[in-house]
Amino acid sequence: MKKEILNCLVAKSERKRNWFVMPGHKGRDVGGYWSQLNLSADTTETYDTDNLNNPVDMIKRSQERAAEIFGAKKTFYTINGTSGAMIAAVTACTLPGDKILVSRNCHVCVYRAAAIRRLELEYILPEVVDTVDRNVTPEEVEKRIIETDPKLVIVTNPTFFGYTTDIQAIVDICNKHGVLLIVDEAHGPHFPFSDNLPLSAVQAGADIVVHSTHKTLLGLTSANMIHVCSNRVDTEELMRCITTYQTTSPNYLITLSNELSAAFMSEGGKEVLEDNIKWAKAAADEINKIPGLSCLTDPCKDPLKIIVDTSSLVNGREFAKYLFDEKDMDSEMCDEMHIDFYAGIGNIESDYIELVQALREAASEIEPQPVKQHPPKIQIPEVQLDICDALDADFYLEDVDDAVGKVSVDYIMPYPPGIPLILPGEVITEDSIKFFDKDKIKIFKKSPFF
Repeated sequence: MKKEILNCLVAKSERKRNWFVMPGHKGRDVGGYWSQLNLSADTTETYDTDNLNNPVDMIKRSQERAAEIFGAKKTFYTINGTSGAMIAAVTACTLPGDKILVSRNCHVCVYRAAAIRRLELEYILPEVVDTVDRNVTPEEVEKRIIETDPKLVIVTNPTFFGYTTDIQAIVDICNKHGVLLIVDEAHGPHFPFSDNLPLSAVQAGADIVVHSTHKTLLGLTSANMIHVCSNRVDTEELMRCITTYQTTSPNYLITLSNELSAAFMSEGGKEVLEDNIKWAKAAADEINKIPGLSCLTDPCKDPLKIIVDTSSLVNGREFAKYLFDEKDMDSEMCDEMHIDFYAGIGNIESDYIELVQALREAASEIEPQPVKQHPPKIQIPEVQLDICDALDADFYLEDVDDAVGKVSVDYIMPYPPGIPLILPGEVITEDSIKFFDKDKIKIFKKSPFF
């Protein structure tokens, strides 16, 4: 058997490249923890290793210490990412038929949770500034709570592009109206550790906050924490829901990487984080001097999300591919107008210097072709079917051009970031189709995958 995956990963590990993509450790043994281990550490549940799905010994103590470090009342380690953690959290806070109010720029896992739990969905539209979806405002959250009377509110903070909202105000609004609040803070596990970053929902006192420790801290890919930050959550029910959606054979190395994320931030990681904030801001300032490029900046934005607007120079997708092929520069995401360079705790100063240099060189080498087409704005299309009924519906389409006006039976979304433009049961719009390269759209009998 040809070892395709092994060959790919060996080649990737040997290639000199600059990591501005997840995971946050950037391929470096930050803290020197992993050098103490070998493959025998990939174990299962035995007398001396506790059990993530029923922790009573060392995993329990580790989670208690992590809660202290992050500032939560209780913390659970999980190993199937924020996607699995959010589904567990939503399930724990709702009953079938409940109404939930979600920011329309939520990750697809929120809608999948709603489908699994058969919840009624209501939406909050994010604020749009200069063609970029920022975040929901407290005023809009309260307005929609009054209009819809939900059991649960879900917001994403920060967004994929790093924009935050006044999360303290939203927490206070939800408390005033007696509504539970789950915050998808997947991209902000570093927020609790610096006064130079936006306020974390953990410190703000949201009911449940979900962190992807692999995004900016030391977690291995899919490492995650669920923090309970109020007294309104049934933690036994939450644990039951976590184990419902989590494998009965949880990976110990991923579990360990959650512990290491917490440990490092209590053992010198804060200083490393401050350095990265300083280096990221300096890099953004230098990028702004490159003709045709500019960085999205805002006081409410996470500086570790270096979002470069390429639209005055060239299509962001083409520029990102050029940087990868010619400059060994990895980026987290790109669209027509932007490239997302995602910094983390594992970056070092030279990474940022090389990023600026690569952008400067590439900008001078590539033929300018300014972009006129903007990505589609987040909107709420017409709904014709319940999300669950749509997922079960028969589907057949010969040509993607015939899709406009039809009812979708799946999630239409670019990935990353995994934010649906159209949900199952919604009418497909021209904007949602023209965003994609039609030659790359695959259509199956029951589901279109993009």
